Amino acid sequence: MNHCDLIFSGSGPAGRSATIQDGMLKMLLSLKTRNILGAQIIGEGATELIHIGQAVMNLKGTMDYFVQATFNHPTLAEAYKVVGLDAFKRMPIPKEFKVSKKGKKTK
Repeated sequence: MNHCDLIFSGSGPAGRSATIQDGMLKMLLSLKTRNILGAQIIGEGATELIHIGQAVMNLKGTMDYFVQATFNHPTLAEAYKVVGLDAFKRMPIPKEFKVSKKGKKTK
């Protein structure tokens, strides 16, 4: 399992879009399946954001949803995109996407 955090503050673009001062979004992910196992949000507006993670979890979505989805900028919901991109950087590359040195996909 892996977890990715995003701590946001009023100095960032999302914080400037509202009067939010501080907060945090944390997602717990499976390295094997890339499924979202849980999400935590702390801060003002958390109740307005948590349903996004709940919906993706209920639909058996993976963190790839957050990487591929479009989120308005600057908004607090954009934090999901940032956490998804951070998780994408940290996770191992799936076998089907690995490329050998000769340019052929590995099996």
